[in-house]
Amino acid sequence: MFDQQRHTPLIPGAAWQAVSSRAFIEAYFAEAETTFAARGYWPAHEDDGAVPAANCHHPLYLGLAGICWAQLELAARGYGQVQNDYRDAVLNARSMQQTELHEQITFENKEDYQHGLLIADLGFMAPLLRLDPAEKWQQETLSIISQNLENSVLELLWGSPGSMLMLCALITVSYTHL
Repeated sequence: MFDQQRHTPLIPGAAWQAVSSRAFIEAYFAEAETTFAARGYWPAHEDDGAVPAANCHHPLYLGLAGICWAQLELAARGYGQVQNDYRDAVLNARSMQQTELHEQITFENKEDYQHGLLIADLGFMAPLLRLDPAEKWQQETLSIISQNLENSVLELLWGSPGSMLMLCALITVSYTHL
């Protein structure tokens, strides 16, 4: 997993350097903003496995929704200012992911894999709630969580545990915007 040409090596015994760490995060934030502005998405990395035809992964786990959410969270913590409007990109990625899942999932309990956090529908609600905590997104998030409560898949990627994490996020968003 570690590749000396792709990773900055740790310096044994070095003390934590908050200023240089912050500068590093800010530089990656700025690079992500620039890349999105130029392309309208973040390209898939060759090490991410099969690259979709659109050259962009979509879900929270390793795609546009996850990068968008990270950018929004970093901006909220002062690591940079979001320059791009991610809303349409997230909504389009969500639609493409729903189509891909419908075509690719061949399990008997296919419906149990439509609402998960990291790969499926629920993960797109994280950036949408951060972009606009309006009641519409809160209600849709709650609806997806409700559909996933009795999910037979009991793990974070697809199942109800991921739904509980989003429920906590939804409660936080709702409380913050009262």
